[in-house]
Amino acid sequence: SFPTRRSSDLLAKNPESFMMDQYFSDYDYKPVTVTNIEDRETYVIEFSQKKGIAEPYYDGIIYLDVNTLAIKKVEFSLSPEGTSYADAFLIKKKPANMNVKTADAHYMVDYRYINGKWTLNNVHYEVRFKVDKKHHWFSKIYTSTVDLAITDKDTLNVAKFKSSESLKPGEIFADRVSTNYDESFWGPYNIIKPEEPIEEAEERITDRK
Repeated sequence: SFPTRRSSDLLAKNPESFMMDQYFSDYDYKPVTVTNIEDRETYVIEFSQKKGIAEPYYDGIIYLDVNTLAIKKVEFSLSPEGTSYADAFLIKKKPANMNVKTADAHYMVDYRYINGKWTLNNVHYEVRFKVDKKHHWFSKIYTSTVDLAITDKDTLNVAKFKSSESLKPGEIFADRVSTNYDESFWGPYNIIKPEEPIEEAEERITDRK
């Protein structure tokens, strides 16, 4: 297997390069329009990695709430300029008899405005890898996909996760999962069927409560 470096930075806590002022000069930004999302006026801003920057940066769209200037949603992908530099960040392990290269990567992080605060709503992550087995003629494409849907929120009796229970950037998820994993631990609520739209999965899971 060839696990990825991380699942999502979630942007608000760990911003990506296109949101950090020290990297602004590496990007081109273009205001596109003002649209309406969930009855709120929203700026639409496109950004792209400048040519000649030898880093795994991104192209994408930022949706910015007009009234609060908070991020509503960001959709971004590894730019054609940056994809060739992404392997060191996205590939941590690979079989000795295979060559693995990043084909492309797409991300989406969405927030929802609830009771005067913006909270995480949905996350989507999809990375494709081109795999060449040594001494074979043809390569294959493998896709790693992660979807996170927030279906409920409880602000009472909240306890911070212990450091030992948190997955750090750079750690490999498969290495932290016990071989004695209890499949019943989460009950029926954490299943998103392959190819199922995230909105349908969220509605189906919420209806079970």
